[in-house]
Amino acid sequence: MINMNNEENVFYAKINLDLIKEYIFNLMLINEEVCLNINNNGFYIMSIDSSNVSMIKSYLSKNEFINYILKDSSNIKIGLDLLKIYDILNNYNQNCNIDLYINTIRQKLEIHIENMIYKTSLLDVSVIKNETKDLSIQFNNEIYINGSELKKALKIADKINDYIIFELNKNKLYIKTKNEDENFSLCLNSNVIKNKNEDSLVSSIYSIEYLLNISKGIAKLDNIILSIGQDYPLQMKYNLKNKDCHFIYILAPRIEQE
Repeated sequence: MINMNNEENVFYAKINLDLIKEYIFNLMLINEEVCLNINNNGFYIMSIDSSNVSMIKSYLSKNEFINYILKDSSNIKIGLDLLKIYDILNNYNQNCNIDLYINTIRQKLEIHIENMIYKTSLLDVSVIKNETKDLSIQFNNEIYINGSELKKALKIADKINDYIIFELNKNKLYIKTKNEDENFSLCLNSNVIKNKNEDSLVSSIYSIEYLLNISKGIAKLDNIILSIGQDYPLQMKYNLKNKDCHFIYILAPRIEQE
């Protein structure tokens, strides 16, 4: 039941618990505190980690909400402690729905699940340092990969060294690493859907730590679109649960000699 009787509430939404929980979980892999932008099209978050190495952009469409009311405004921005919210949501059955209310005057978020009401203070957006300007990066390739296979390769590579090489060679994608005694190479099951530099080898080095972290959110996903360049950032695009819920993950290269 929609209840906007409190005139101080500027936003109300109802959404499936499993979807919003998965959305929050993926965001927390970069930062636990974020600025959430809400407009007439849905939720948008862009966040960079504290070391300025990885970034995530996310969009959750209004169409994925059961109810969605934004009152007297075309856009609001609020600060959220995602870990607090996730810990509350994690106690409830994934098949239920939740109600969200936002009061920007009292700076409160209110969550209703079944017979539970949880209220928490919004964070001051001016002190959240993880929001950054959008990056416009042009890639010459797009490669479909499987999240489970990527996570497995990363776990093996992590036992050998703390870096990994992504190498695109004649429409085959390899993951490599080595140390003094061991050498690991895996040709990923992938589908190159765009490669403007088909005749040249492209490779970049990345820290495994960051990729292992993001792999927690994509391990069950197919059709992740990976893009790399020579000594260039890595980009992964993916949707959650085949929904209108999009993520773009960007990781800076690790520039060093092998």
